[in-house]
Amino acid sequence: MCYSARIEADYRRYVRQYGVEISLSEFVELFWRRVQEPRIAIPKAVQAFFTSPEVDVDGRIREAVAAYAAAQTTRLEEEIFAQRRRLADADRKLAGRPTKAAAENKRIATGKVERALEKLADLRRVELDGEDARIFPGTYAPVIVMEGRVPIRGV
Repeated sequence: MCYSARIEADYRRYVRQYGVEISLSEFVELFWRRVQEPRIAIPKAVQAFFTSPEVDVDGRIREAVAAYAAAQTTRLEEEIFAQRRRLADADRKLAGRPTKAAAENKRIATGKVERALEKLADLRRVELDGEDARIFPGTYAPVIVMEGRVPIRGV
């Protein structure tokens, strides 16, 4: 069963409304670890509020986000190049002698190019939309645990 939740990604509101302090140094470490392990999922809304000028710690989170974006851009551009080459090879084979394998390669390459272009556009997008604040199992996001009206921990 797949489930998700929307989060409120506003650091100033966390501090003002709940009086919590989020450990920014742990998020600095998390964002740098994501550069090495790109499968770490952090919602774009969380990334946006941690890179805002009011929150960022000496620009370290902003640097990590830029390094991650550069690495992902390179990876996606390489994927697009490889799949377009696969698509061109399939088209050449289909022009000469149509085969089932060439038709399958064309179908797969077309889908992979489209997905990679969508991911690249999403990576380059700066304005937030409603889906950017959605978390899924395995996603890193700040959580406030409250007992009664007193926040226990903000992480």
